Amino acid sequence: MPPDGAPDPGPLHCLENGAVRFASFNNLGKLSPAVVGVWSRILKVLPASKLTLKSVNRLQDSGARDYFSGLSGSHGIYQEQLEFLSGDADLQSHLERHRTVDIALDPFPCNGGTTSCEAFWMGLPVVTMEGDTFMGRQGVNYLEKLGLEDQIAKDAESFVAAAV
Repeated sequence: MPPDGAPDPGPLHCLENGAVRFASFNNLGKLSPAVVGVWSRILKVLPASKLTLKSVNRLQDSGARDYFSGLSGSHGIYQEQLEFLSGDADLQSHLERHRTVDIALDPFPCNGGTTSCEAFWMGLPVVTMEGDTFMGRQGVNYLEKLGLEDQIAKDAESFVAAAV
């Protein structure tokens, strides 16, 4: 169940602007070069789409923003498709931020836990990749229990296909 005081999900962001906004509000330590590479493939297939990265206080640092901009740029994705956000003042503001995006991308091999639950509470689909460890199967566990197996990828190609 969502926490007390959680806002209503609201309409999908893409219905208002016509372009899909993907997001990851996960710990930046989970976003390896391989993850950014796969997510960049999604943005290349959908060039009008954007990716929002949000992390508590870490993206206030210009070095972190430059690192992820450079990593994305090495895959042909540039600043206009990226948005960097730092933490929100409180849980309600954090949950409301989910109303500005359409699809949550789960990192791999270490999936989101609480971050994925927050996306579900706010009505967002979560695309995950099945891993071999407990931390790499959290997304699978959630999505199977919700009957959303079509959002579970086995590899990079099926991750891109599920997101698109």
